[in-house]
Amino acid sequence: MKTLCELFGHGRQAWYEAQKRSDQRQTQQQSLLAEVKRIREKHPKVGAQKLYFQLRGWCEQNGVKIGRDKFLNLLRTNGLMIHRRARKAVTTNSKHDFYRYPNLVKGIKVTGPNQLWVSDITYLRLPRGFVYLSLITDAYSRKIVGWAVHDTLQTEGPLSALRKALKGVVSKPESLIHHREGGPV
Repeated sequence: MKTLCELFGHGRQAWYEAQKRSDQRQTQQQSLLAEVKRIREKHPKVGAQKLYFQLRGWCEQNGVKIGRDKFLNLLRTNGLMIHRRARKAVTTNSKHDFYRYPNLVKGIKVTGPNQLWVSDITYLRLPRGFVYLSLITDAYSRKIVGWAVHDTLQTEGPLSALRKALKGVVSKPESLIHHREGGPV
């Protein structure tokens, strides 16, 4: 040990003190993890940030000095992070008793604009919840011809998108098919 310490320019005592500090740190981390597990038994879904603030008093009492980032890394390393499941908005209800229109676009070959419009609804996640985006796309040019954002899945959002799309049409083509998720309109 003496040779290794001299090789790195340190005394043996410095190495032993570093070992002692490392052992103390490891013991403190183990007791901190035990405290985290104790809290999680009562509150299994409590997040890491909240745990950090709850345990500050415990850390002061037990002489554990650990910063927020180090605490989060400790939880991550030991598999104690809580993973939130992302809430997803439901935009499709295929289990209904309404009339199902025949699929007019099956096998159709689109040769120009304003022959086939395809519409869909998706959701956008905002801090306060979801909003729904209705899009109408020209199948030939892939251009969005109509769109609307609405707070609910009521028919007002898709109808607003359809009205915008129809305003942009110069001549009303007789063969225009508006295909939506549930079938053509």
